[in-house]
Amino acid sequence: MMKRSTVRTTRKTSSSAAVLLAALGGLCAALAALGTADAHAAYAASTPAFAAVLDAAPERIELRFTQQLFRREDANRITLERSDDDASIALGEIEIDNADRASMRAELLAPLRPGRYLVGWQNLSADDGDSDRGSYPFYVGRSPSAAEQAADRTLAAELLIPYPGDEPAEPATETELEQRAPTVVRREAEPTGGVAASAIVWLALGGGALLTVGASWLRRGRAT
Repeated sequence: MMKRSTVRTTRKTSSSAAVLLAALGGLCAALAALGTADAHAAYAASTPAFAAVLDAAPERIELRFTQQLFRREDANRITLERSDDDASIALGEIEIDNADRASMRAELLAPLRPGRYLVGWQNLSADDGDSDRGSYPFYVGRSPSAAEQAADRTLAAELLIPYPGDEPAEPATETELEQRAPTVVRREAEPTGGVAASAIVWLALGGGALLTVGASWLRRGRAT
C-alpha cells in the first residue's frame, strides 16, 4: 500500500511541476511580448517638422527619437535627398549632444533650391540595442502636390504619426454633446495578432495554470 501511495504522489508531483513550468513559460512569453512593444528609438519629432512648408532653406536637420542613441561609428546616420530630381544633398557630420542623446542633427553645407526634400535616418538605441530607420518629407519654396500629399500620408502612417492637419479635433463641450443625436456604432472585430492581445492571452493562461497547481497542492496537503 505504501508503494502505491508513493507512486501516486510522485505522479501528482510530476504533473504539477509540468503545469507549473508551462505557466511560467506562458508568463515569460507574455512579458517578452510586452517588452518588444516599445522597442527601437522611433521618430518623435524633427526640425524641419514633418511635411513642413518653408519659405527658406533650414540651416540644419535635427531628429528627435523616443529613446536615447548609442554612439557607434556608422550606427547613426542622416541623409537628405531632393525628390524632384533624386539628387543627394551633402550634410555635415552627425552630432549627438551628450546632454540630450535622444536627438541627433547635421548641418546643411549649402542652400537648398525650391522643391520637396526627403530626410532619411538610421539609428541605434542605447536602451535596447535595436536599430531603426525611416524617412520624412519637407518642402522649400512651394507647397506639396496632391500626389506628394498622398505619398506623405503613407510615410506618416509608417512612422505611426498623424499627417499634419489630421490630428484629432478638440474635445466637444458638454453642451455640444447634449445637442448631438445619439449614434449607433458597430464595433469591429478585435485583431487577433496584436502584441497586446497575445500578451493578455498568455497572462490569462499562465494565471489559470498557476491556480490549478495551487489547488492541486492544497488538495494533496489535505489528503496527507
